[in-house]
Amino acid sequence: MSMLSEDEKRQAIFDVALKHFIQNGYSKASTNEIVKEIGISKGILFHYFKNKKNLYLYILDTSIDYFVDYFKKGKNAFSSDIFERILEITQKKLDLFYENPLLYQFVANAFIQIPLEFEKDIKNREQRLATEYLPLFLKDLDTSKFKDDIDKEKAIELVITAIDALSKKYMAQNKDEISKGLENLRYFRDDLKEYIHILKAGIYKHL
Repeated sequence: MSMLSEDEKRQAIFDVALKHFIQNGYSKASTNEIVKEIGISKGILFHYFKNKKNLYLYILDTSIDYFVDYFKKGKNAFSSDIFERILEITQKKLDLFYENPLLYQFVANAFIQIPLEFEKDIKNREQRLATEYLPLFLKDLDTSKFKDDIDKEKAIELVITAIDALSKKYMAQNKDEISKGLENLRYFRDDLKEYIHILKAGIYKHL
């Protein structure tokens, strides 16, 4: 490990700690086990990261940055139809899981099983992710299919609120099966199509 560069050491710590946090959760993850697997001293670990909490939040911040960049890269390819866009974004989540399942699993775990000792820190990051993520739903939407007698802004707000509530419900129901993340995402996508059909019936002029 001594032959590695500073960046390589930091990356090694990141990779091993990520695995331990996923496998054991924050409270049960051991910095002793992390440094043992990497082959470094605790002093080196805490040289890069002040403590276990700092390490955990660094991984979460890095993961959120990765997610935001990933979705922004494809934002111009999204459909102008709000329901098609929701399905496209859901598919992009599946693609993201295929590309980097550990990061996806870590973030899902962080927002579902929030460590009580820094709940506020996690909530702030959840809000940041939502702030970055929401514009993907709203930019350049085509509302010409909406019924003429409804408030289009309220209709869009209703759709987003419903999808968000459904997502949170689904995550809560599957919080003990995070390891089945890809399978759960597929089930969510299939259920989502049924809910979208119901929402379309109330908002669109024609199905």
